[in-house]
Amino acid sequence: MLSKIYYDKITHWQSALQNGAGANNVHAAMEHSLLSIKILRRLLVAGYEIPNRHSEVQDFWSLTFGHVDAFIGMLTRHAQLALDPELVRMIEKHLLQLSKLHLEMARSHPAAFVLLPNSIDLVRAYWGLVKQFSETFGSKQATVPANGNGSADGDKADDVLEKLSLKGLLLIRACVKMVFNPTQTFRVRHEQEKQEKKQAETLVRHELLTRAFVEDIMNVTVTRFFVIRESDLREWEEEPEEWEGKEENGTEGFEFSIRPCAERLFLDVAIHFKEILMQPLLGVFGSVASKSVHVHY
Repeated sequence: MLSKIYYDKITHWQSALQNGAGANNVHAAMEHSLLSIKILRRLLVAGYEIPNRHSEVQDFWSLTFGHVDAFIGMLTRHAQLALDPELVRMIEKHLLQLSKLHLEMARSHPAAFVLLPNSIDLVRAYWGLVKQFSETFGSKQATVPANGNGSADGDKADDVLEKLSLKGLLLIRACVKMVFNPTQTFRVRHEQEKQEKKQAETLVRHELLTRAFVEDIMNVTVTRFFVIRESDLREWEEEPEEWEGKEENGTEGFEFSIRPCAERLFLDVAIHFKEILMQPLLGVFGSVASKSVHVHY
């Protein structure tokens, strides 16, 4: 029943926005669908012992895969659609709730996450968001507004993309853990669960963590996220001791910041795929070093 409410409300306001409806006509429906996904997120994770075996979970999971793509498309075209800023914020809230659902499912029910429909493609989609965000990560200008209150590394669209990208990095780390730390990840009680665990590990190892994907992770994390941004430099100038302490303890807060999380993911793949990554990694470091020398001269 709750999933039907979510679907009906989503269908209503998506159609309305495509047809140019104003905020007054869709805001209530968006509030209802957002409340529905908040409740469903908790029910799907905590309310099912083995979620992938239930058709209603499978059906709803397939919906979320399509909605992530659809909502991101609406955000990228919000100017063209002439969306009210409040409606844009509501779409962002829907996306963040969906990303929480996906990450929580991967952590609480790893085998079920993998075996639910489209999950491997879902992880790849999140990686696409990470790569999109990485293109501007090192070049973001941290500026202080004219009124002197606060700072920003980008606009609101950048903010939500950063949050989604962080969830994507954490999701990929959860998948790596499924394969290389299975005793800590999986809780097996019955023979069927053993088979599902084995099937999930095989899918992640062979369909997700391919050589090309692992090399892409290494390349993006090293060249795009291992950088000091202007905002970091400004923080260091203002409070050098506090900034140094934050950097030293960054691994403790990696779930809340892109760069420490990317560093953790890099270490994961470097440790478990060292035979694959040794030569490509040396090539990346050599390329970065040569560029640095060129810039210096």
